[in-house]
Amino acid sequence: MSEDKTQIIDLLKTSNKKPTVIRNHSEKGFFVDNRLYQHSIIIDTFSVRKWKLRNKKIEESDFNFLDNLNSYPELVLLGVGNIIEEPFFEIRSKMSKLSIPIEIMTTPAACRTWNVLLSEGRNSLACIKHEY
Repeated sequence: MSEDKTQIIDLLKTSNKKPTVIRNHSEKGFFVDNRLYQHSIIIDTFSVRKWKLRNKKIEESDFNFLDNLNSYPELVLLGVGNIIEEPFFEIRSKMSKLSIPIEIMTTPAACRTWNVLLSEGRNSLACIKHEY
């Protein structure tokens, strides 16, 4: 049994990738692992990239990047800003067709939820709008 524990610890030490914990979110942007992102982001377990929204309003076409993924996440978090102003039926429909569950929430809630999912080791993806 002690050998199993040793193997797990050794595996964790050999990993060079750091999980993408959102340390802070404010009007300045998202502070993720000692780097400030001053735009909307797409974040997964080990990477952060710019989410190029076409308009101020989030649309179904803003999720076309999912078509290029090799595998889908088990859950998508959508942070829509400070207030949820609509039900996002088109986006829910697109995710349903792809068989990807989606949770739509405010940006601050999405940041907090992201960190919880990350700590649980979930295969998730978050698309979070920077509203400022």
